[in-house]
Amino acid sequence: MNIIRALILSFIFSSGNTLSAQHAINLSIEHYVQDEPLVFNQASQTHERHAFDVTRMQYYLSEISVLDEDGNTHSFDSLWVFVDASVATDVELGSGSMDSIVSITIHVGVDSAHNHLDPSSWPNDHPLAHKTPSMHWGWANGYRFNAMEGNAGENLTESYELHGVGDENYFSVTVPTAAGVVNDVIDVTVYANYAEVLRGLDISGGIISHGPIYEAQTSLENMRDYVFGSEVPESTVMDSEDSNALAIAEMPEAASVLLFPNPTSAHQVRLLGFDPNGASITVDILDARGVHVMKHQLPIGTNKIDVSDLSSGIYLISLATKTASGTQRNWVRFLKL
Repeated sequence: MNIIRALILSFIFSSGNTLSAQHAINLSIEHYVQDEPLVFNQASQTHERHAFDVTRMQYYLSEISVLDEDGNTHSFDSLWVFVDASVATDVELGSGSMDSIVSITIHVGVDSAHNHLDPSSWPNDHPLAHKTPSMHWGWANGYRFNAMEGNAGENLTESYELHGVGDENYFSVTVPTAAGVVNDVIDVTVYANYAEVLRGLDISGGIISHGPIYEAQTSLENMRDYVFGSEVPESTVMDSEDSNALAIAEMPEAASVLLFPNPTSAHQVRLLGFDPNGASITVDILDARGVHVMKHQLPIGTNKIDVSDLSSGIYLISLATKTASGTQRNWVRFLKL
């Protein structure tokens, strides 16, 4: 009997050792404009070289989840985050049995199940309670998913306001990370470059766009595609060649870098002959006019690029990696059928 009891205890002890302990999980968002920490009322430039500053940057996050090292997804339900970029954003997500996190998924906005509820129904300190200035658009459209305001134009004399709403504009963003346990806590840091909210928008004469379409919708699409990353942002202001919209035939190409299949009508292509030396790869896709249309950040060890959203045409794909001497950039042409 003693032998059996000892075997049972030994099995329980050894099995318990194979399980990851519970660790607190925190999310921090670092607020940037281009490659500098966000400073309100400080002049900067958009991707297209339009001058602007920021006087308000607020948005909601909901339906947050993380992916652990074993491929398990941990979701944090009943959690909404009101991000006000004028103050530090540090959020306790909860806890989970894991030792490291490889990616975090966030949704910009408020999920449809709660988007059309009365803000007065929440306690005053709840993220979805009434805000001043208001983050609620009304019963039909619900909450403002984002609210970015500031000044633009040559002398910053024009005003812009972008307030995006609408269940159809509730987008998810997945950011790769490499967060491990430190002092029994896993801290996940996401970097946000708010200049990218304005990508593709001519704000030089000012813009006022509130609603689910037009420039307000573009601002939410840009938050989905360009704003968030796992590293300190680099400036995305176009250089003089980009601002002249060089034809794709004039752009350089690295002969050693191949895409397969190319041309293709498939949803993904693979990188061949490209060794990032253990670094993550930032992928920018330009159309035939030299205008940026898409951006990806590939996790370390990944060589597949999602091209499912590209329409038929000729593209130039930029592959950027950070090295000890700076950023190394390679180019390759791509034909989407």
